[in-house]
Amino acid sequence: MSRYWIAAGILSFGLLTVPTARAADTLPTSTGGSVNYTFGAYTVTIFNCNETSASATVPGDCSNEQVVGTVTNNGSLVLTYESVTNGSSLLNTAVGGANKDMSLSETVTSSGKLINGVSLGLTGAVQTAANAFEQQDVKTSETDNTAGQVISLNTNMSNGTSPYTVSQAIATPTTSVTISKDMAASSGGSITGDTIALNTVQQTFNVPEPASLSLLVVGLGGLIGLRRRRRS
Repeated sequence: MSRYWIAAGILSFGLLTVPTARAADTLPTSTGGSVNYTFGAYTVTIFNCNETSASATVPGDCSNEQVVGTVTNNGSLVLTYESVTNGSSLLNTAVGGANKDMSLSETVTSSGKLINGVSLGLTGAVQTAANAFEQQDVKTSETDNTAGQVISLNTNMSNGTSPYTVSQAIATPTTSVTISKDMAASSGGSITGDTIALNTVQQTFNVPEPASLSLLVVGLGGLIGLRRRRRS
């Protein structure tokens, strides 16, 4: 019977180790347009990506940023927003300088998976890390635009050490989520000249763990083995 357990274990391990998919794409640069990205079983549509500096908004232009999509081993989607230039921050300013802001809307649609939760995180840096005012000026927030859902997440570096992540469950799991996201490195604070940088923003769309499915496979394997043993 042991060989059936081994086979079932191998199959269940395969269910738990879904290959990851990783890709990087620059964000929309056309006014009023949208761009579709595909990451594994997910389609991501980015709408109205706008950049603001010192109250001057450039609509439809986030050409200096990119989104990196990763499908984790359990099938969740992780979107990382970062600069297209390696080693550069997504948004940066200094106390007393220009406020920097990046806003967009995104729709994430899953093929065959129910999204049951979302999380929002960021990484950043300030010249005086112990100063809470500067930390609060490195922040990201999001709200949902989907009827019947309530998603409202806010985070900044003063909530905890970077990276800091907040999460929220979705009451009714769904295959599609639409979110408006705002990312900012503001010039407020107390020490003039301190650097304030939002390095990356990470958005995760969680799906249920496949553990229950793997247990079902193991159980079926055991029943098959037991039935063959009784016959013999």
